[in-house]
Amino acid sequence: MPATLTPAAWHTLSLPLNPLLGLGGVLLGGLLGGHWLMRILRVPPATAYVLMGLLLGPAALNLLDRDMLADVQLFIDLAAGMIVFQLGRRIDVRWLLREKRLLASSLLEALCTGAAVAGMLLWLGVNPLAAALAASIALATSPAVLLMAVRDLRAEGQVTERALHLTALNNVLASLAFAVCLTVLERVPGDGALPWLEPLAQVLGAGALGVAAGALMAWLGQRLSAGDSRQWPLLFAVVVLTLGLAQLWTLAPWVALLACGVAARALDRRESLAEPDVQPLGTVFYLLLFVSLGVSLPPQALGQAWLPALALIGARCAGRLLCLTALARLNALSWRKGAALGLAMQPMSGLALLLADQARLVYPALGGPLLTTLLSAWLLLAVLAPLGVQLALRLSGDARP
Repeated sequence: MPATLTPAAWHTLSLPLNPLLGLGGVLLGGLLGGHWLMRILRVPPATAYVLMGLLLGPAALNLLDRDMLADVQLFIDLAAGMIVFQLGRRIDVRWLLREKRLLASSLLEALCTGAAVAGMLLWLGVNPLAAALAASIALATSPAVLLMAVRDLRAEGQVTERALHLTALNNVLASLAFAVCLTVLERVPGDGALPWLEPLAQVLGAGALGVAAGALMAWLGQRLSAGDSRQWPLLFAVVVLTLGLAQLWTLAPWVALLACGVAARALDRRESLAEPDVQPLGTVFYLLLFVSLGVSLPPQALGQAWLPALALIGARCAGRLLCLTALARLNALSWRKGAALGLAMQPMSGLALLLADQARLVYPALGGPLLTTLLSAWLLLAVLAPLGVQLALRLSGDARP
């Protein structure tokens, strides 16, 4: 009698994949399955791709696992890097400097959101230093979710532009707040000043690297015509070099690539550089990133910490939503558009996972229940937040019919 394949036996199966087969499996499985989920569940592409990653990963079918993701990590890093660079290219520094109220709103929103999350964690019994560190991690907004929704809905308008600029500022502030908290936690009496400043130096050094890379990109781009076929390889090559140098020098790669995009636009006075989001390669970046995030999600963490995770999400959502709604008039928005802006800023960045892992190594108190709570909150937002972003862009009137 042939042996039956039980659910337990199914989970023990593994496919002999090399990196290219793994990459093809992620892309093909995510594309076909994601399209099916979009039709059945009526969810945005980002949510569908994350859910498909969960289905294909260890949580369900076990066709793709974290070992396979390690083999294709280079491709995932490049996809994430191009998305962060694309966000930087959307930032208009001159407009931002004129809109000082938006800069003030970014600072106030970060303070309100951080205070709300830290306050909730303190109420749950977390010690103050760990609560501050976790709050800085929770500040980061996902540029990938926002940019993909903007592309899918062809959104343009006040809320879209402010959300993009606030997301960039938000991630910089989250990185700086995290570096400051980590600096305080790493401080040991009797040590010199330099070890205390290492996390800050990583962020500031990454910013300097990004500005230099953006200047190089703008300078080289001006030597090519706007329609030159070499424009896209130029952008890609500089982004890859920037990412490689950031990893080599242990700098913050997301800050370096964001600064690279911002500097490239600001210094490109002749507007000679091409748009980085070239179809269909841009779609491949989003597909690869979201499916790989779904594969890497630990759903078992949700069963252990769903209640504190919901409390953290509630505090984060309320702090951000109420603050940006209250500041709507300051930013020349209606109350409705202010609320839509707050809703569009809810996705939690994958940067949070990197920061949490880095913090756990330096500060073990962040591990255990607190780290599980952060992961559970990120898991829930990875699935639900894209729905909120699309709703926000439609409510604001920025989405095209």
